Amino acid sequence: MRWLALLLLVLALAGRAAAQDGGVRIRVTVDPTEGAMIGQHIRLFVDVLFPDDMPHPPKVAAPEVPGAQLFRFESQATTMNDRLDGRSYVGQRFEFALYPRRGGDLAVPAFVATLLDRAGDPMGSARSDPASVAVAVPPGIDASQPVVASAEVTAEEQWTPDPDGSFKVGDALKRSVTRTAADVPGLALAALNPAAPDGVRAYADPPEIADSVDRGEITGRRTDRVTYVFERPGTYLLPEALQSWWDLDHGAARTAQEPGVEVVVQAGEAAAAAAATPDAGGRRPLPLIAGAVLALLAAGILFYRNRTAAVAWLRLRREAREDREPAVFRGLLQTCRTGDAAATYRLLQAWLPRLPGRPRLASLARSGGRADLVPLFLQLERALFAPHREAWAPEDGRAFARSLAACRHGRRASCPSVRPALPGLNPGR
Repeated sequence: MRWLALLLLVLALAGRAAAQDGGVRIRVTVDPTEGAMIGQHIRLFVDVLFPDDMPHPPKVAAPEVPGAQLFRFESQATTMNDRLDGRSYVGQRFEFALYPRRGGDLAVPAFVATLLDRAGDPMGSARSDPASVAVAVPPGIDASQPVVASAEVTAEEQWTPDPDGSFKVGDALKRSVTRTAADVPGLALAALNPAAPDGVRAYADPPEIADSVDRGEITGRRTDRVTYVFERPGTYLLPEALQSWWDLDHGAARTAQEPGVEVVVQAGEAAAAAAATPDAGGRRPLPLIAGAVLALLAAGILFYRNRTAAVAWLRLRREAREDREPAVFRGLLQTCRTGDAAATYRLLQAWLPRLPGRPRLASLARSGGRADLVPLFLQLERALFAPHREAWAPEDGRAFARSLAACRHGRRASCPSVRPALPGLNPGR
C-alpha cells in the first residue's frame, strides 16, 4: 500500500506542475555563443512558447546576475512560432542585454515567466534552465575598473570660456566632456575624474545619461560637467579626460582621450595694487597711510563695479571653508535618510574625493566589512540612470547611510595612528 500511496503522490505533484505551466516551455539562447569579452554586449533571448495557443502575452522578470549588469532596452517582445517534438508552439521572444563586469564563467539564474489567462490575470508561472556564459579578459585591460568593449567609442569636450583667455583669482572655467559608445549603455562609461591641482577647486555635476535604442542596437551617451574655480594666482595644468576601451573589430586596447589644458591665473586688481604699494620701512608714515587709503578706495570702487563677481567669490570662499570631509559626510547621511536618490548620488560623488587616498567604493566596502555597500550603490545608479528605473525608498537610503557610516568608521580605525613628536608634559616615573 505504501508504494501505491507514493505513486499517487507523484502523479498529484506532476498534475499540479502541468496545471501550473500548461506545458509552456522557456528557452534561453546566448549571442555570441563563445568568445565574449568583459564589458561586451551579450544578447540573451528568452523564448516563452505555448503549445498550440497563447491565451495572453506573458511577463518575464530579469534575475540578478552576480558580476554583471542585465538590462532590457526593448519594451515590446516579438511574437514567434516554432515546432518542437512534432508539436506547434506559439509565443513571444524577450531580449535582454547582459554586460559582464568580471572574467570567467558567468552564471545566469533561471528566468521566471508569469503566465496570464485571456483576461490578463495570473494563472501560473514557468521557469527556464540556468545559463552560463564564458567571459574572457583581453590582454592590456584592467578588469578591476569598468571595462567598455565596443566597435566605436568617441569623446569630445567643450570649455567655457576659452581656456586660452585671461583669468584672475575667483574666476571659473566650465568643462563638458561627452563620450559616446556603440552597443554600450552610457551608465557603463567611466566617470570624469574631478581631481584638480592645488590652488584650484573642482565642482562636479551629476552625469547626464542619454541612451538611444534603434532596432535593438543601443548607443550610449554620457556627459560629465565640472567647474574649476581658481583660488590662487599661478599656472595650472587641468587633467586630461580618458576613456579606456577594447576595440571589438580590431581586437586591441584603445583610449579615447581629451587633452588637459594649461591655464594662467593672474592676481586680482586689489591684490596687485596692494603688492605695488612701496614699503616706507617706518620712516615715512604719511605716504604709507596715504597709499593704504588709496588702495582701500580702489578696492571699494572695484568691489562696487564688480560687486556681483565679488559676492560670488566670497560665497565660494565661504563654501570652501565649509567644504570639508566631516561636514560633507554629515550632509550625505542626512540626505540618504530622506530617500532623495539624485541628491544622495550628488553628495556621494562630492564626498568620496575628500577621503584620504581618494578610495573607490569597492575598497571602502572591503575596509569597512560591509558587503551590502556596492549592491546598494548599484541600486542607486539603476534608480537614476537605468532605462527602467528602480525604486529608491527612504528605507533604502537609511540602509545606505548605515553601510556608509560603518565603512567610514572602519576605514578611520584601520589607519595607523600618528605618534606624537614630543613626550608628555608630566611623564610617569
